[in-house]
Amino acid sequence: MNIDFGQQTDFWGSDKELLDETGRPIIFNNILDALNYMGERGWELVQEYFDISYKTDNPTHHWVLCKTVTDRSQITEGLLTTRMLKEQ
Repeated sequence: MNIDFGQQTDFWGSDKELLDETGRPIIFNNILDALNYMGERGWELVQEYFDISYKTDNPTHHWVLCKTVTDRSQITEGLLTTRMLKEQ
């Protein structure tokens, strides 16, 4: 599962993979497992959609989640990506 907070990423790398507290990628059993994980951190499912690219015959399934925050630091609270791990 990849996550996008609208964060800046560099051209060659990505910072969209969720990691556990030891820095290993989190493997979800299925989308419900991932949605439950995010729900435990205050996120709610708003919309889901398919993106059909002209480059491939396989559509990409997207889930849009939202979280009410009063401070930008709360956006990634309880979540960890490679860049966040490096900044610790």
